Amino acid sequence: MKRLSNKLIISIIVFFVCQFISMIIIFVPVVNKSLQLIFFEAVLLLAFSVIGDICAFFIIRRLEVQLDDEVQMQKIAKLNKFNDEFFEFAFLQQRNIRFFYHDLNNHIITLDILKKQGKEKEIAEYNALIKERYQKIIPAFKTGNYFADIICQFCYEEYNCRLKVHGNLNDRDLKKMLGFVQLIMPNCQDKEVVIDVDEVKTSFLLPYLDDEIKTQADLCGYEVALQC
Repeated sequence: MKRLSNKLIISIIVFFVCQFISMIIIFVPVVNKSLQLIFFEAVLLLAFSVIGDICAFFIIRRLEVQLDDEVQMQKIAKLNKFNDEFFEFAFLQQRNIRFFYHDLNNHIITLDILKKQGKEKEIAEYNALIKERYQKIIPAFKTGNYFADIICQFCYEEYNCRLKVHGNLNDRDLKKMLGFVQLIMPNCQDKEVVIDVDEVKTSFLLPYLDDEIKTQADLCGYEVALQC
């Protein structure tokens, strides 16, 4: 919770002072009140009530704004954490690709040596060994966009969620999609999400929908539907 601003503290103090004075005016008895005194007390009571109402409105409004700011900061912090994890994953993917090419180069050298030695049986066994090894690697996703492939791979490895993309994603779509994927992934674990992209709109077929997802989809210009 943020520290209360000076204006908000002053407003709270003024509000309670107004309430206290109003209570005194109402409940403290005065013997033989004149008409002028009653009128003066009524004017004071009205004035302090109006001031108190204004302070109450300001207090509520400031607290609402402060709460909204904190909610937004939490969302930004959550999104930044997701982005950090994602880009760390992307970095690891790049490193793994370099290791893969290095490993592949060693395999080619080994097969070339076996071929020159005429060891056909050893070549077949080595090929079978390579095939078995790389069948265990998580399948690559090919959407036509490298960045989208990384997003799909990340969702698969972190949430066991398969993203199926129909259509071509451009860079503008991907910037919005990263935030939207961050929102829907916790509810799509071990499920499948279908993304249809055309020139007019981008649609998501999801295993789960709630009001927050619908609101965010509207902000992003996406259409969302629940899987049957």
